[in-house]
Amino acid sequence: MGTQFSSATLDDATVAMIKCKTRMTSTEITGWLNELKSRCPNGKMTKKDMLKCYKDLSSCDMDKVEHVVNAIYKAFDVDNNGKVDIKEFAVGFLLTTKGSVEEKLDYTFQLYDIDKDGFIDQSEIDIMAKVCQILIIA
Repeated sequence: MGTQFSSATLDDATVAMIKCKTRMTSTEITGWLNELKSRCPNGKMTKKDMLKCYKDLSSCDMDKVEHVVNAIYKAFDVDNNGKVDIKEFAVGFLLTTKGSVEEKLDYTFQLYDIDKDGFIDQSEIDIMAKVCQILIIA
């Protein structure tokens, strides 16, 4: 399934946090991360890479998924450098799929807070409502 992540890519503290918050075993995390690394060998994920991952994991029409991935990409890019690295993707994806209700709620807030000002205004709600409507029609 690819090579193991180096500790520089995903540090022990991050792995421990993922284990604690998702209740995944070390073996599950290693397998998941190795699969991710095989998809992104350089450790960075572009929007195109993320679209491909979601296409592989979703049965929705890609035109519809693209709107959602754009919002997810912004939420996962914690350091706002325009790229989602392995750590950002692993933490974001695993917490939103296996995390607690509070972690999923926090992620949803980040997803809706498009301008990252700490507030969700009407225009941000309108944008996300359109995205959700696109997915519901799918």
